[in-house]
Amino acid sequence: FSTRFARADRTADVDALWAHYGWMQRLGVRWFNVSLDDVASGLDPFNQVALVNELLRRLRAADADVRMIFCPTFYWGDASDPGQRAYLDGIALELDPAVLLFWTGDAVVTARISADAGRRYRDAVRHDLFIWDNYPVNDDRPTMHL
Repeated sequence: FSTRFARADRTADVDALWAHYGWMQRLGVRWFNVSLDDVASGLDPFNQVALVNELLRRLRAADADVRMIFCPTFYWGDASDPGQRAYLDGIALELDPAVLLFWTGDAVVTARISADAGRRYRDAVRHDLFIWDNYPVNDDRPTMHL
């Protein structure tokens, strides 16, 4: 959790994140994630993508086979919501093609994922999806579900 979003155009932000990613890579980690789900302000898909792409570029300098998963701010649905479409189009346009996208299905928390929604979302973002079972999530609930 962070009180503000790290920006790709702030060198100090990128370097601070890189310190953690580089450290984990030196320990042998080869799969990485950037989660920008539920970002409430400063929603800029191009800045988010620039951040993910820069971290991936730095990781690849040491290991060409490193993998990255990105959780975009809108990580559910079928990409038909007009309020989300411009954001998702920006992700599709600029994100490194090897990056996988977290996707929770038809809703933020769902008991069932429809293949049609997955195809529509994937077609919109033009990236392979990484299914995220977002349970138990308690963002909007006072207790855990365990």
